Formats: sequence, structure tokens, C-alpha cells
Amino acid sequence: GEALGGGGESGGLHATTGGALLCLCSALLYACYTVLLRALAPTDLLLFFGLLGAFNALALAPLVAVLHVTGAEDLSRLGLAGGGGILGCLLLKGLADNVLSDTLWAKAVLLTSPAVATVGLSLTVPIAIASELVLPRGWLVDPSPPTPLRLAGALLVVAGFVGISLAPDPPPSRTHEAEPSHCAAGNAATPLETDTAPPSPERSRT
Repeated sequence: GEALGGGGESGGLHATTGGALLCLCSALLYACYTVLLRALAPTDLLLFFGLLGAFNALALAPLVAVLHVTGAEDLSRLGLAGGGGILGCLLLKGLADNVLSDTLWAKAVLLTSPAVATVGLSLTVPIAIASELVLPRGWLVDPSPPTPLRLAGALLVVAGFVGISLAPDPPPSRTHEAEPSHCAAGNAATPLETDTAPPSPERSRT
């Protein structure tokens, strides 16, 4: 209880529980978004993400302006007066992360399945560990080498992605299998109905 509560404080336990609930809620919303994207299958992904970005800008820009005016968030350093470094990083992050990576991920969802694409995102764990081994120590926040347990976890993530990618597709449901036979039965009944049709009045006169 003390370990979860941060030294026996009730505030730490409530913060941990609240954080776990927020993570669960975020995962549920992300799952709904992924499944809907696969079900609706938009034909133009660039148009889809463009409209999504425009909607977010129109909906959240007033909130950002209010936070800046009230002093809750100081956005003065984002302009050219602050050097433009932060603004440049934000633009680079938006293009490389939010635009490029989301477009590739959405294309992967359409080509595979929501499960495969979502598990593929977990490959960031072994890639991050590999970057710790390759990048210079001065670039890292924690230059300590990865532990064997972390390396084993990264290998399990890669194995899980390979396993779910190579898994066979589920067989079609029985409802889809019954539809062709029903149509075939309906088509086969048509000649019987024509053969057993009553003779025309002209034939009966002759």
C-alpha cells in the first residue's frame, strides 16, 4: 500500500488510480477510432487527416487563445521574437509525427487490421532501446545501458508483432457461405417454373 501510495500518502494512491483510469479511457477511445477507421475505410487519407486537423484547429484555437490571455499559458516565445526555435520544433513535429506517421499508420490499418497496426505501434519500444545503444551518450537523458530484462521485453514485443502478422485470417462466417447457395437454389428453381407453366390458349386450340 505504501509503495503504490507514494510513502503512505493517500494523494499518491489517488493520483495513481486516476492515471490508470485515464490510460484505460484513452485506450478505449483509441480502439474505437482505429476500428471505425478500418470499417469506414476513407479513400483519401490526406483529405481525412486534413479535415481532422482543420476541425481540431477550429475547436481548440479559441481555448488556446483564452489560456494565453489569462496567463495560464505563455505563448509569446513561439513567435519570431523568441528566436523561432520552439515554433520550428513544433512544425517539424507536426509534419513528421502527426502527418507522416499517422498517414502511414492509417494506411497500415486499411491494408492489415486494427490489431496488427496497433501492435505494430509497440515496436517503438525495441526501436527506442536500439537507439540507446547506437546514439551518443551525451544525447540521452539516462545514459545507463538497458538491462537484460528490458532487452528480453523488447524481443517479446518483436515476437508478438511477427506472430500476429503471420496469423491466418479467420474463416468466413456461415451467413456469408449460405448466401451463394441460397442464390443458386433460387436460380435453379427458375427453369422448373418455366417448364411447368400452363400451356397457352393457342396451343390448346390446336
